[in-house]
Amino acid sequence: MAKGTTEIMKLQHLYKHISEFAEKHECAEDKAFLLWYAKEVRGMKEPQIAYTDPQDGGIDMVLFGKDKITLVQGKYQRGTREHIKNFGKVIEAWGDKKSFDSWLKDVANQKAHKHYRQAFKLSAEMPLHWEFISLSDSNESWDRLLENRCEVGKDFTSQVIGKDDLLYYYMLDSVGARFTDDLELTIVNGHSLSWEEPGSGVATRIVILKVDELLKEMRREENPEIFFSRNVRLEVSESEVNKDILETYNTDPHGFFYGNNGIHILTTKASVEDDRITLGSPSIINGGQTIRTLLDSDTKKKGLILARITKVSKEKQIDPTTHKFVNDIIFRSNSNNEMKASDLRSNNLEQVRIAKALHSRKFFYERKTGEWKKLDADFNLLGHITSEDLAKLIFITKHSPAKLKKIGARPLFTRTKNGDYYKEIFGIAERDMDATESRIRVYFLAKKGIKTASGISDDYKSFRGAALNFVFALSWDLLCRAKMRHPFRPLLKHYTPRSLSAGLVREMGSITKELYDLFKDKIKSGEMTQNDIFRDASCWNKAYNTLITRNRVRQFKGVLARGDK
Repeated sequence: MAKGTTEIMKLQHLYKHISEFAEKHECAEDKAFLLWYAKEVRGMKEPQIAYTDPQDGGIDMVLFGKDKITLVQGKYQRGTREHIKNFGKVIEAWGDKKSFDSWLKDVANQKAHKHYRQAFKLSAEMPLHWEFISLSDSNESWDRLLENRCEVGKDFTSQVIGKDDLLYYYMLDSVGARFTDDLELTIVNGHSLSWEEPGSGVATRIVILKVDELLKEMRREENPEIFFSRNVRLEVSESEVNKDILETYNTDPHGFFYGNNGIHILTTKASVEDDRITLGSPSIINGGQTIRTLLDSDTKKKGLILARITKVSKEKQIDPTTHKFVNDIIFRSNSNNEMKASDLRSNNLEQVRIAKALHSRKFFYERKTGEWKKLDADFNLLGHITSEDLAKLIFITKHSPAKLKKIGARPLFTRTKNGDYYKEIFGIAERDMDATESRIRVYFLAKKGIKTASGISDDYKSFRGAALNFVFALSWDLLCRAKMRHPFRPLLKHYTPRSLSAGLVREMGSITKELYDLFKDKIKSGEMTQNDIFRDASCWNKAYNTLITRNRVRQFKGVLARGDK
């Protein structure tokens, strides 16, 4: 497990949560682990979950979904290595789908559970999928024992879901509210102003804190970055503003207090005794740039800072209505500073759901700028994509690259007079994750195809980058015309000269070259810039009509047919 994950996501918090989950559902912890995974990670409802007998041949739980039957084997022991090797043995024991059908038939005859009987009827046409879940502390590489996303014969697919993955899901569900210990700080002069609206479950307190004490307590944490878990801004660049903050604090800490706007802390509790305040799982949701700058420095100065503390209980934070209310607070708190619109939306529930759904499909979804770099986890994924890039992909396939060039990325995350693009984009992405996954896979291949395109002058290298959205959109259209199936699993998996992915990359490279040939004279003459081509709707229409041909659709169909064999 990567060092960053070890520091940021504390395993003991998840163990404690599973223990509480076991008490709540009155069951053993190993069963609670399975139930937590089924309900909170996979989002399954009780009737879709079935437990098996001890003589199950390695099946601990069966999940009955709309499009597949998932067989789950889970291990909850701490610190053991042996069970990882056993995952491969379980697959070998089942061998093929016939053995599962035979077992399911026996169970269906013995049990009254309607889903077993229903599953037996559907098993002939529904695919089977193995998921092996574990919170083991083992450092052994799972890749050598079982490929993360692999085919088991023609009948099963399987996936290992390890500690990094499970902690990531847990972090998304809690949105940082479970991972920090209590923080105890001094209220200067013991004075505070408090307000609580009756029945709201939200309370606010205004206090003055000692900066040096706050920094000292934050540094006790293995990674202080956890104190910014609810902040929509993760990256703090080396800017003149940061330098000014540090210089002001070092040279005039007294004046710093009067010139700084202060910080806003979200917490699950805020209990006051004498001149001390105890904060539960605190997260700085505004003023992070100030605190990060001072935290990263070696300053020894003592100064004060104004702090607004908003308390929302853990139970209330889970409630969808309150969750939206809290996200609105975070959004408004950060809207005064120039930020990417995608970052301001990063804590929205639909963004969290998409992150979970894509992660289960082996893609990391970067909701916040810099999140992938900060997390530094060993997920062994197929790739990662930002929320802004995903929004562009969906928008392009619904409209056109030319329209995207015209309006830019920001309106995709905001309401405009032309409509609510955000709802249009992410509503669809949430409901139809198979199509979303396919878009991402095609996009990655388009990137590769553009790089491999030959015959493009080195003087016009930026043409390749500018053409990416166009090549993706055209390829997506061609694949849809060729009746591409969702999800497009073979893409990105194998890359041999005759593989599906290699064939599509060649086709996309060919599209890039033809696109260049279509406009190179205008580019070389200076009549149009490389970016103007893809901003102009008439150019898009000309290129689209020229390159979408029956022959090209047949070529894509041929690649799909060869790749499916």
